[in-house]
Amino acid sequence: MMERRGVSLLLVALTALVSVAVMPQAAQADPQNPSDGQIHSAQRDKAQRAKDVGRLQAEVAQAAGQIQRLNDSAELAGERYNKAFTDYQTAQRKAATAKARVVKARKQVTQARASVGKFARQSYIYGSTIGPSTALLDANGPSDFIERAGLLQAAGERHTDVLGKVQLADVQKSNADSAARAAVAAAGVAKAKAAGAKRTAEAKVSAAREQMATLTANKTKLEGELVEAKARLSGLLTARQAYLKWKHHQEVLARQRAAALARAKRQARERAAKLREQQRLLLLQQQQQQQQGPPQGEPVKQQDPPQQPAPPTPPQSGGGGWSAAKGQAVVQQAEQWLGTPYAWSGGTASGPSYGTPPDEGVLGFDCSGLALFSWAQEGISLPHFSGYQYESGSHPSLSNLMPGDLLFWSYDGTPSTIHHVAIYIGNNQVIEAPESGEVIKIVPIWYDGLVGATRPGT
Repeated sequence: MMERRGVSLLLVALTALVSVAVMPQAAQADPQNPSDGQIHSAQRDKAQRAKDVGRLQAEVAQAAGQIQRLNDSAELAGERYNKAFTDYQTAQRKAATAKARVVKARKQVTQARASVGKFARQSYIYGSTIGPSTALLDANGPSDFIERAGLLQAAGERHTDVLGKVQLADVQKSNADSAARAAVAAAGVAKAKAAGAKRTAEAKVSAAREQMATLTANKTKLEGELVEAKARLSGLLTARQAYLKWKHHQEVLARQRAAALARAKRQARERAAKLREQQRLLLLQQQQQQQQGPPQGEPVKQQDPPQQPAPPTPPQSGGGGWSAAKGQAVVQQAEQWLGTPYAWSGGTASGPSYGTPPDEGVLGFDCSGLALFSWAQEGISLPHFSGYQYESGSHPSLSNLMPGDLLFWSYDGTPSTIHHVAIYIGNNQVIEAPESGEVIKIVPIWYDGLVGATRPGT
């Protein structure tokens, strides 16, 4: 009974120690996981803002074109106004000239009329008012007759000339008055029409500028809202990525805790079973000795506990060159360490090893250590340095990758600055040991800094 009780107490103690060892640390605030609805709403909001900005950009450009056209129209109206004003000034000068002609014509009319009056007076004084025949019959001799006949002819010609000048002066005066009035009227109409066109064009330009100012203000406002919408969407997507990363980490930790708990329980059961067996054998031996009694002069020897077998060394398969089957086996060798911590300089051909600072005390792999171990299991030895691993075989194109191929990343796109290596597993994915604080995991290929691939053993 005492022995069984001791075994039971031992099992209880071991189980408690295991529970404490795998107990999770104090929980921190879990990252928030934005819902799909929130992300889709943010994406729709961003798309709508971008659409509104594009529409307003087109409207602003259209308004700018309209303003340019109206400015051109206003400028044309201004030039037409200038033409009308010039025509008006010309008409004023023509009107002044016509007025001067009217004054001159009136003076000529006055002079012509005065000439007619003078002729009438002279005719009266010299007796030319009598008929020509009477004046000629009354002549005293041939010389008087000839003189009177010449006088009558000259008087007639003078009368006709004076009357013609009077009539011409009246016509010129009428024409000058009519031209002056027409010029002034036309100039006034042109001036009023040009001024009206200018006012209309200026009003349209002012209205278009107000419209453009409103559109520009709305565009600026919507551009600010678009920036906010992009930032909001980016924040939600970043939060989603952070949540997925945290969730994956929690899943890895959960698997590690479950594996550690199962391993500890199994070890506790094995140790308890061994202890029970040892106690049973010891009790049986004591009973036999009590029944038979010890031989004279020989002390009773106790049986040593059984030794635990040494852990097996990792299997080494094959050897020789590359094959597709070996590449697939390399992937399987690497996948068995999913969730294993990253350890700086960690990893050998036999498995994980303790890292160097800053990862001292961490049992795991670094990126080249994982590649080294995985290919060592298939008989191909690689150096523990990604730059040398790049030279360990041929370089297939990124469009012709096979499982097990090694992908390399560098700082400047050349092999001389290679700093990371991962194992291609197919479907555009790799398995990698990323960095301190992370664990071995499967991720999609990223192409920033990807310098090329190597197929070890070829």
